[in-house]
Amino acid sequence: MMGYLDVRLINLIDPYVSYKTVWDLGCGKDAPHTSLFINLFSSKIVAVDKDLDLPNKDQITMMKSLFKDIDPPDQIDVAFLSWPINHATPGLVNILEKAEVIIYVGNNVDGNQCGNKELFHHLIGREVLECCPDRTNTLMVYGRNQRTGLDLYGEEKAFFSTERIMTFSEAHS
Repeated sequence: MMGYLDVRLINLIDPYVSYKTVWDLGCGKDAPHTSLFINLFSSKIVAVDKDLDLPNKDQITMMKSLFKDIDPPDQIDVAFLSWPINHATPGLVNILEKAEVIIYVGNNVDGNQCGNKELFHHLIGREVLECCPDRTNTLMVYGRNQRTGLDLYGEEKAFFSTERIMTFSEAHS
C-alpha cells in the first residue's frame, strides 16, 4: 500500500515527530497521516495539498495550496513526504530547505518512481539519520547536516538509475 506506515516505521519516526511541528507536504485530499502525527504527540501539523478539502481542527492547519505559493517560516521542525509525485513540484525544495528533518516514504524500485530530480538532488546533500528499506515503502529520515561521502542509499540509487529499472535486491545490496 502506497504511503502506508506499519508499526516498525511508526516507531522509527516517533522520536522525530513527537512534540514537533510537522509539515505533511502533499498530504492528499483526505490528509490520512494527520491523525497518526496527533497520536505521536506532534505539537502541530500543517497539512498541505493542492486538492485538500478539510477544515482546520485542533492542532491541524489545513493548507490548500501549491508549494510554489507558500512562504514557509524560517524553520520547520519536520517535513514529511509520502510517495511524492514524480514530476516537477515548484516550491517544494524551497520548503524543504527550511526543515530540520525530512521524512521520506516512497519506493523507486521495481518500476515505481517517487519524487523528481530536484527533490533527490536536495535529499542526497543531507545526512541520513535513518534508512529502513522495504519493498513497498522505504523510509528515509534526513537531517539538516551535509552528508559526508558520496555513497547513495538504495532508494536514492534506484531513483538515479537511468540505464534500467532496479529491483529491490539490486538497489539495497
